[in-house]
Amino acid sequence: MDATVEETEKILQQIRDVREKSYNYEMRSELKRLKTFGAIEPLSTYAPEEMAEAGFYSTGLDNSYQCFCCGVILNTTSLSVPPFAKHKEAQPDCHFVQGKDAGNIFKYDVRVQLPEIIVSENLNKYKHEEVRVESFQKWPLYAKTDPILLAAAGFFFTGNKDKVQCFSCNGSLANWEVDDDPWKEHAKWFPECEYLQSKKSEQEIKQYIKTYNGFTGVTGKHYVSGFILEQDIKEILSTFSDTENGRLSQSLYEDEKIRLESFKTWPQEANAEPSALAAAGFYYTGISDRVQCIGCAGILGQWEVNDVPMEEHLKHFPTCRFTSTRGPYESFFERPSSSALSPKEKENDQGNNSIKMENELPRFTGFDVLRFHSYSLSHMWFDVPAV
Repeated sequence: MDATVEETEKILQQIRDVREKSYNYEMRSELKRLKTFGAIEPLSTYAPEEMAEAGFYSTGLDNSYQCFCCGVILNTTSLSVPPFAKHKEAQPDCHFVQGKDAGNIFKYDVRVQLPEIIVSENLNKYKHEEVRVESFQKWPLYAKTDPILLAAAGFFFTGNKDKVQCFSCNGSLANWEVDDDPWKEHAKWFPECEYLQSKKSEQEIKQYIKTYNGFTGVTGKHYVSGFILEQDIKEILSTFSDTENGRLSQSLYEDEKIRLESFKTWPQEANAEPSALAAAGFYYTGISDRVQCIGCAGILGQWEVNDVPMEEHLKHFPTCRFTSTRGPYESFFERPSSSALSPKEKENDQGNNSIKMENELPRFTGFDVLRFHSYSLSHMWFDVPAV
C-alpha cells in the first residue's frame, strides 16, 4: 500500500471513529442526500447523483460519504466499482442494499398518495381518535412523525410503509420527514376536508397553506385525479413559480430518461418493455402494470405480449398532444385551450377523459376510473374488497 492510499485510509478510519453509525432520519430523502454534496472534488470518482441513489450523503469531511441506513462510510477517491456495488460489498446486511423497506424516499416520490379502498363500515371506526391511534401499532421506525399528532389530525395508519389516510376526506399522505406538521400537511393538500375545517379556523388553514414551502396553487386533487383541468391550470399559473419544489409530479416526467427511471419497480412478469413505454410518453404509476401518459394523462394496463406501446397510445388516446402529428408539446402547461380546438377536436378531446375510460374495458379497470374521477368513493362502480 503506497503512502497516499495509506494516509487516505487512516483519515477515513478517523472519520469512522467519530461519526454516528445509527440510522440518519434526516437523510431518508434522496433529494436531501443529493443536496449535501455541493461542489465535487476533482478526485471524486462518481457523480453526486450516483452516490445519493446508492444511499450515500456527504459527511463534509475529507470527501467521505455515509449511508443513511446502515451508517457505513466510504471515500469516493478509493472506489473502483460503482457506489451501489461497493456499498453492497462493504455492508451486505444493509436493509437499503437488500431492497427492504428502509424508508428511502426516491427523488421523484411525492407526498400525496392514492387512497386505500376501504368499505364504509371499516372507515367509520376511524372517526374515533383512540382507534386511529391504535392503528399505528406497526408504524415503521424510520418514520419519526408522532402517531399521536397524526391521529389528532384525522389520519390512521394504512399499514403500507408510512402511508396514512384521513377518515373524513380519504386524503392519503406518505414520505413523512423529520419536523413535518400533520395539520399543515392536511391543510395544504386537502383544505376542503370537513374534519380539518371543524378543528381549524379558516384563517389557520390559510396560514398553513401560505407558509407551505413550494407547490404553490397545487392541492391533493391534482395528483389523485391523474390530470389537471384547464381551469385549474389557469388558477395555478396565476400564482405558480418554477421553484425547487414547485413543479407538479406530471411535469417531472417530461424528460424521457426520468420516465424510464420510474420503471425501477416494474414487474418482471409484465409484457411491455420500459424503454418502449417511456419513449411512448408513459411513466410507471407503481400499480400493477399500469402506466400513465405525461401528455393526456391516459392510463393503460394489462399489457399483452405483442402490444406496441406507441400504437396502443395512439389507439386509445388519438388526440393526445404527445402523440399528435404536431409533436409532443414542450411543457405540460402548454396544452392548447379548448377555444383553440375545432368542434370535432373538442368532442374527441373530451372523449379522452373519464367518461371514455368506462367504455374501454378490459384495458381499463375500475381503479383507473377512480383516478380520473378523483378519489371520491361515490364514483366507484366495482366491488370493493373489505380491508
